[in-house]
Amino acid sequence: METSNRYDGIGAALALALLLLGLGSLPSADPPLVSGSSPCPEPGYIEAAGTIPEPGVFAFCSENVTMADIFLRAKGLPCDLAGDPAWTQQCIPSGTRVVFGGVRPQPEIRLEPMSAFHRMTLGMAVPLNRVPEEELTALPGVGTELARAIVEHRREAGGFGRTEDLLNVRGIGTGILDRLRPHVVVP
Repeated sequence: METSNRYDGIGAALALALLLLGLGSLPSADPPLVSGSSPCPEPGYIEAAGTIPEPGVFAFCSENVTMADIFLRAKGLPCDLAGDPAWTQQCIPSGTRVVFGGVRPQPEIRLEPMSAFHRMTLGMAVPLNRVPEEELTALPGVGTELARAIVEHRREAGGFGRTEDLLNVRGIGTGILDRLRPHVVVP
């Protein structure tokens, strides 16, 4: 009799474990990060921040992402912008940070570049001419002193015309340039 009860307990525990594993594999009620039935070869990323219900970084398969798409992912429309085609139909490029703020009747939406830290995490190139000094440290091989030298050279030269111009920065040689090349872009 005792052997049968021990096996019943093991069977119940095994059934509970299988049930919990099965629940973990059920699809989420939230929309997928990347829409479509097959994975995107190169998704675009847009960050939503500020006074919205669910801020975050969202992946999109389409290159034509509108503000309305971002409103849907962030779970709501800020204030009275739902019917304003100037905002809802505006296309937002990948790598943009959309900051929602303000209060009725003057809602505010600001578009700014996504931080270099987010861009590096997502495998996106960092725009060399627009990134502040502290964010340059997200790049491989760039510490605070080299970031300062890059910004100083950028200011003196009026920006970088091409990636190879980094060789003119004190402290950057071909080795560091080769490490940086896949991670930076000069628009």
